[in-house]
Amino acid sequence: MPSLRFGMAARRGWSDYCRMRAIAVVTVVVLGLVPNLARSTDTKMGGSDPSILTPFGWFPASRVTLVPNGTLFDGLTRAPGVMRGVGQDTGSCSPDAGYCGWIISGDYNVTPNPPSIDLVSATWNLPAAPSSNDGQVVYLFPAVMQTWVGPTIAQPVLQWGSSGDCGGGDYWSIAPYMVAGSTVACGPSQKVPSGDTLSGTIGGNNCNSSTGVCDWSVTACIVDPTTGAKSCTSLEWDSFCCSFAANWAGVALEGYYIQSCEDLPQTYVTFTSITVQLQNGNEVTPSWSAMYYHGFPLTCSQLVDVRSSSSVELYWLG
Repeated sequence: MPSLRFGMAARRGWSDYCRMRAIAVVTVVVLGLVPNLARSTDTKMGGSDPSILTPFGWFPASRVTLVPNGTLFDGLTRAPGVMRGVGQDTGSCSPDAGYCGWIISGDYNVTPNPPSIDLVSATWNLPAAPSSNDGQVVYLFPAVMQTWVGPTIAQPVLQWGSSGDCGGGDYWSIAPYMVAGSTVACGPSQKVPSGDTLSGTIGGNNCNSSTGVCDWSVTACIVDPTTGAKSCTSLEWDSFCCSFAANWAGVALEGYYIQSCEDLPQTYVTFTSITVQLQNGNEVTPSWSAMYYHGFPLTCSQLVDVRSSSSVELYWLG
C-alpha cells in the first residue's frame, strides 16, 4: 500500500472537446481520502458530424486523423494514405452515464522558462483489466503540454475501450496521440499482450532556443519484459500544424463513463524511469505535485504516490 501522501487540486472537466482546469491549486498533507467533489462532465460534439472519443474528450470525426506509422502529419494537406477518423455515435457523457475526465495525475511545471522541455520518457506496467464493463474508456499516459491548462497535448496512451478508428476495444491497447485546439492526430494502435510492459517517449524537434517552440514526435511501445524487444508506433508533426513550447509534464489516469470503482483497472500503475530533459540539454529532477480532479464522484482510494523524481505511482481500488 502506498504511503498516504496527498496533494489536492480542484479542477473542472473540459466541456465539449477539451477540459478546462480550475485556477486554484492547494497542496496539503492529510490522513484520509480525497472528498467527493461536484461532478464534471464532457459532452459529445453535436450535429451531423459523428464523434470520436479521444484522451482529450469528444471531437467531430472530421477533425480526427489516423496517421500511418512513420508519416509526417502537417495538419493541412494530410499526406497520402492518411485516413480521416470514422466516428462512433455513443451519446453524450451526461452525469447519468458516469464521470468523464481526468481522475488523478502527477504534475511537473517548468519555472522559470525558457528553457522549455524537449524530452519526456517513461515506462509503466500493464494493469489488470477492469472487473466491470459499462462501456467505459480508461486512459493512462505520460504527456507534455504548454502549461497545466493546455491547450495542446502530446502523449503515448495506454487505453482500455474504443476510440473509433484511433483504435481500442475491450482490451488494452497503446497508441501515440496529439491534440491541438480542434485538431486530433493518432498513430496506429497496438493490442498489448498480457504480461508485457509499456514505454513512451515525447521528443521535441527543431526547437527554437528563444521561444522554446518545438515540432514534436510521440513514440508508444510495447516491451517484452523477458527479451526487452519493443514493438513501437510513432506520430510526428511539423510547424505547419501544431508546434508549441512545453512547460508542463505529467502522468495521468483519465476515464469516461466511469460509473463505479470496478470500471477502473483492478490493479494500479507505476510510472518508472521518468526522464525530463530541457532544451539546454540538462536533465532535471522533477518535483511532482499530486493532483486530484474536481468532479470525480467516487471514493476509490485514489492516490498519487510520488516515490522519487523518476517514479510516480497512480493508485486506486478497482
